[in-house]
Amino acid sequence: MGSELEFKRYAVPFFISLPDAYRPSNVNLDRFGSHEDIFPSLYSLALPGIQYTKLGENIFEENSHAMNSSGLVANEEGAYHHGSFWKWKDKKAQILEASPETPELAKLKLHQQGLISVTDLYLKEEKMNMKPAASNGQPK
Repeated sequence: MGSELEFKRYAVPFFISLPDAYRPSNVNLDRFGSHEDIFPSLYSLALPGIQYTKLGENIFEENSHAMNSSGLVANEEGAYHHGSFWKWKDKKAQILEASPETPELAKLKLHQQGLISVTDLYLKEEKMNMKPAASNGQPK
């Protein structure tokens, strides 16, 4: 990560409009999240009590973090990206500053590495289990 504004470079707003019956009572607008958190969050509202496999978090209930496709991962403590640790210089403005490794940031790094490993394994298994596509409606 080469800049204190690196987190802002990848930030994308998330907006969800819900009927009153589905609206959580304790929404924290400062939570972190990323694309893998969208469906777990929606499932928790629409299908309460149902168990399912998920890689993301329910942003309405869990301690949240955000991770993007480049591997940048951030939470309330700071960020980790390609071997560098960062703390929040100004969280409201989303400005980071370089930091030595701390126990909190080391956990963030482990979370990032674990999520990437699990995702890689899942995708490899899915690819191995894919059936070849039939051509012209005829099985191969």
